[in-house]
Amino acid sequence: MAEIEQLAEMPEGLERAFNLILFLGEKSYDQDDTRDFYSYRPSDKPADALLLKLAKRMKKKYPTFMPTTVVALLQSKIEQLKAKGVKTYFPNSYDLMWSWVGGLEAVREFHDDLKSEISSTYENILAEKGKRYERDYHSIGERMEDYVPRIQRLGRMASTGSELAFDLVLYLGRHSYLESPDNYGSPSNRPLDMEMDNLLMQLATAIKEDDPDFKPKYAVDSLRYEIEFLAENDIHSYFPKSFKLLSSWLPEAAKAYAGEIRDEIKGKISKAHRILEKRLEIYRLDQKRPTADWLGAKMLEFLGDIKKLSKMVEGLLPAIDLVVYLGECSYPRKETCEPAYGWSTEEYSEKRCYFELKIDTLLMELIERARMEDENFKPIKQIASLRESVDYLAGYKIRSYFPRSYTLMCNLV
Repeated sequence: MAEIEQLAEMPEGLERAFNLILFLGEKSYDQDDTRDFYSYRPSDKPADALLLKLAKRMKKKYPTFMPTTVVALLQSKIEQLKAKGVKTYFPNSYDLMWSWVGGLEAVREFHDDLKSEISSTYENILAEKGKRYERDYHSIGERMEDYVPRIQRLGRMASTGSELAFDLVLYLGRHSYLESPDNYGSPSNRPLDMEMDNLLMQLATAIKEDDPDFKPKYAVDSLRYEIEFLAENDIHSYFPKSFKLLSSWLPEAAKAYAGEIRDEIKGKISKAHRILEKRLEIYRLDQKRPTADWLGAKMLEFLGDIKKLSKMVEGLLPAIDLVVYLGECSYPRKETCEPAYGWSTEEYSEKRCYFELKIDTLLMELIERARMEDENFKPIKQIASLRESVDYLAGYKIRSYFPRSYTLMCNLV
């Protein structure tokens, strides 16, 4: 194939090279072979890539280039080989040239027919009442999985094929789950979820390369609420990589979303602190001392949510703020219930060491990540918040509050 590429670079060589790669593909399979199966051949992919490249060059050089005969010949060969189990015969080249010949109307018709089939399959699944085994989480995924290769075909077509395929992957995703969580059973990752996520990533990247201003806010909003709903049912495999990629192209929207998540977590932390602090106050008025670190143990429950937030687009800084706030809510401030719960210094150290190590380590990790992302990162606001708590706790001879991370942050400013 290297010689064909060289030929394409010669004067008057492009069309000859185009016809030659087609001839090579035609002769690479034995027409008289009666076997029903061919194994995958490594040469098929580079041959397809070369034909695709040459076809695009032909279209650019000759804008009226319309490979009607080529498409007909390829279609015949593809159908012949598909019957023998071969699916790698010039797929990308064929789909692109097919869309040139058929035009925008044919591409839209392909999209509309496929979308209608997805809808019909979904409606049929809903109608299968009494057949629970056919309507569960995995069975629906298996039935919808058949549409992925056809959406891939659409994405290879010209005349807005990739944009139509992008929307159709999202549509397929929304029709791959039933509305009722009762049908999810014990969810685990489905092959379909990974296939859809990878396909949406590919399509989005291709569209972005052609249109740097591509910012699909509608897609991000749609994905967000589906992801949040499914997460409540312990499903976390719904377009995770795509959502992160698309969100990175919409920093303002991503920042607002991360802020909402931060406020939700902060509200939960604040409520837990308020309830336990009041209970501790009454406990101390009864002249009793807790035998365990109530607040610290409760605050540990929120570390998982904070870590998830830190991995979101624009979520790292809100996560840092939350760790600092969580530290503030990990001890009581009431006059009747001092931060040491009435324990001795030794008792405090013993009962709080695990919690304080965990939050100090987490804040260290997040600060280091922030520093790697922005070498000018200066946590001035966070230092001020920590200093207030550090000075307050020092009055009770408590000096184990964020010792490493506080020192690290002070060294950054």
